[in-house]
Amino acid sequence: MSCSNEREYMGGHNCRTWNDNIIWVKGECLQRDDKDLLNLRFRSVKQSLKSIVERKKSLLDEVAEQETALELVLGEHGMSRKKRVESKSKKVAKA
Repeated sequence: MSCSNEREYMGGHNCRTWNDNIIWVKGECLQRDDKDLLNLRFRSVKQSLKSIVERKKSLLDEVAEQETALELVLGEHGMSRKKRVESKSKKVAKA
C-alpha cells in the first residue's frame, strides 16, 4: 500500500508524505532506493541496490541493558531486586 495522498492515516497518527515514493512496510514508512536516506523514528534505510534496514538503539533497549547489569551486580552480592521490592512493600504494609 503506497502513500500517495498529501496526508495518510497511520496507526492513530497522521502521516504526511513529501512525495509518492514512500511505501508502507510493516507499519513503517520507507523510501525507495533512488532517493536520499529517510530517517525514521527507530530505523533508517541506507541507499543501495537492496535496502538495508538498520535498527537504531531505543530507550527500551538501554533500559533492558541497565536492568540486566543491575541483576548481575545484585546477584554477585546475593541480592535480588524482587526480594528488595517485597521487603519494601512489607515495610510499607507494617507502617
